[in-house]
Amino acid sequence: MEYSMEEILESSKYKEICKCFFDLAKNENELKKLKSILYEGKVDNYNFKSKIGCRDNIGIERNRRISMANLFINNPDTFNFFAQNNINLFHGTNANALPRILKYGFLYSEKILNEKNIPILTGEKWSRRKTQRDFVSFTEILDVAEFYSSMSDESNNEDLSFNVIFGVSDSDMSNVRTIPIKSDIPAEICVDKQFPLDNIKCICVPETNVTFVKKIINNDNIKVLGISNIDNEFYYVDDIGEIHIFPEIYQEYKNSIKNNNKKFNNSEVEQIAKSRSILGMKEFLKNINSIIFNHKEKKNGGISK
Repeated sequence: MEYSMEEILESSKYKEICKCFFDLAKNENELKKLKSILYEGKVDNYNFKSKIGCRDNIGIERNRRISMANLFINNPDTFNFFAQNNINLFHGTNANALPRILKYGFLYSEKILNEKNIPILTGEKWSRRKTQRDFVSFTEILDVAEFYSSMSDESNNEDLSFNVIFGVSDSDMSNVRTIPIKSDIPAEICVDKQFPLDNIKCICVPETNVTFVKKIINNDNIKVLGISNIDNEFYYVDDIGEIHIFPEIYQEYKNSIKNNNKKFNNSEVEQIAKSRSILGMKEFLKNINSIIFNHKEKKNGGISK
């Protein structure tokens, strides 16, 4: 559904959050892009709304735009990759999912994971339904995917306990079967049973994990991108699309942007990567199931977070 700028700006809270983001622009070019993101819901030919049908309303549309403004402010390079590759569908999980995704070559539904006796180490039990889902869930709202990627995992593996968001485009959905469901998750799109790893355009992880994940993935067709600080939101969009803004958190957010908190230059990222042992990597190359990080090895020069 298309919404006019007048309709989008009918919400006083939306106008307020627009002003918050505009105040963070470092120059006229950033301000222009933020206005395009928040007023138009797109940048040039990059539209945040996919061509695949899902539950939609004006609150969901505002949430789409706000989450992209948040990404642009915190991770402009990642946003630009999304724009260049029309990334507008996201799946959030925990890094503990990576070994089995790489081993089998698919994002599997909960039902298939159970049928294959593959342990589910990602996400909290409360998020699962009594009836096992036979689909893989994507969303057009980056904030929603970020929420699911932030769920506590059940592996007790600290070294693979970080956020992961998979990004795909409309074209990546062209050779998979999407299924209609009644969903209470905003802008949810469901893929029947499994989604191929080869259809994934990018994997987004915290900045400090980029080098590490690149080595694990070892696939030039899948871009590994930094996506840091977007969980430090000064706003909340509730289930009915109402926007809530927290001034004190915004001030901290504003200061972190100005001071470039949680941002690292290339040499810093490389140093961080070097401090993380790739214990188990040789075994991983032989057998993906053998990526094992243990605390005893850490004491002898292994991974240290």
